[in-house]
This record gives sequence, structure tokens and C-alpha cells, in this order.
Amino acid sequence: MDHAKLDGPLALRVENTTEEDREARAIPVIIRLADAPSEEQSAILRDCGVSGPPEGRRTTSADLSRRDVERLSDEPWVTALSLSMPRYPMRPARRGGLS
Repeated sequence: MDHAKLDGPLALRVENTTEEDREARAIPVIIRLADAPSEEQSAILRDCGVSGPPEGRRTTSADLSRRDVERLSDEPWVTALSLSMPRYPMRPARRGGLS
């Protein structure tokens, strides 16, 4: 596994995955590619659980297993993998300044 392609939170999540959970697709990951994926690269992404690899795009996301993260990190056309964090709507600002 190429640890240089993993961000800190993803590296910790992968490291803390037990051997029993190695195949479970439970890690939300953002995948950054060097270029838009070729047919062969799209097939590898689909095999790793990426539904509908991005046609003409260089970034996608998927729930991956530890094995999938290890596999994709070793691909030269994958530039970075990061843990996807939940996003929430911002609270409305209060009148009279920042809160």
C-alpha cells in the first residue's frame, strides 16, 4: 500500500480496520485520479465498488474496503485517497454579528 497517497484520517481508519473487517466496504473515500479514467481503469474502479466511475472526471467517491484502498493506492493513475467526512448545512447567522 502506498501510504503517501492516503490522508491522515484515512490512514488511521485503514490501520484500525480489523482483519475480519478487511473485506467490508465501510470506508467512505474520495478518490482523485491523474486524468479521466480509461476503460481499463474504469473496470478496476468498478471492481473496487465505485458505481459508475466518473466519465471525463478526475474525482469520485465510494465506500471501499481496506483491500480496495490498498489496491487503489498502488495504482499509478490514482493520485490521492482521502477519508470522506459528513457535511452538514451551515446554521443561519444570528443578527448582530458572528456567532
